[in-house]
Amino acid sequence: MKRFSIIKGFREYCRYKRITTFAIAALALFICSESVVYGKVTLWDVATHRKLATLEGLTGWVRSVAFSPDGTILASGGGDGKVTLWDVETGRNIATFFKHQDPVQSVAFSPTDRTLASADERGSILLWDVSRYDRSALATPDFNGDGRIDFSDFLLFAGQFGQSHGDAGYDARFDLDGDGAVGFSDFVIFAGSFGRESTGSGLRNPSKRIPGER
Repeated sequence: MKRFSIIKGFREYCRYKRITTFAIAALALFICSESVVYGKVTLWDVATHRKLATLEGLTGWVRSVAFSPDGTILASGGGDGKVTLWDVETGRNIATFFKHQDPVQSVAFSPTDRTLASADERGSILLWDVSRYDRSALATPDFNGDGRIDFSDFLLFAGQFGQSHGDAGYDARFDLDGDGAVGFSDFVIFAGSFGRESTGSGLRNPSKRIPGER
């Protein structure tokens, strides 16, 4: 049997906490631990043994977690019956689902990232369409695809303002916080990106060049 060394920081952190579940993202090499006593999810970097972030705002025990296949989204299931989605890069809560009436015991993504399954302790299994929470859509409000977040993108955003999931004209690309409605919180996210450039995998300030870039 192969032996694995214990991550020092992880061991110290968990010494006085009850940990019930964890998950590893194969691509991003993150490890996730759940402190059920405090309702927190902690992200660790396996390579550096460093704690990256603590995801807070949960109520009740965290009973299950799962990374999306591409490692960009983390799903957690709790004793309060909620299923929560997190943006791994930013640590932001991007969606919460409330349909379960009993504690959620397990969550799992499909290989395509498009579907999340959750199961509760009474045997109910729910399937969620999570395709609209794609990381690229959440991180890049370059709505017209010209590589820059500018006034033309604002005009497109303004045309969607006030739309909600279920409305005929609703477009999930403009729902930047993933709460099902295009509102003020999305405007705040958009304003924070205004004037920046899209690299395809995220945003950057045009005054800060990437090493090797011309």
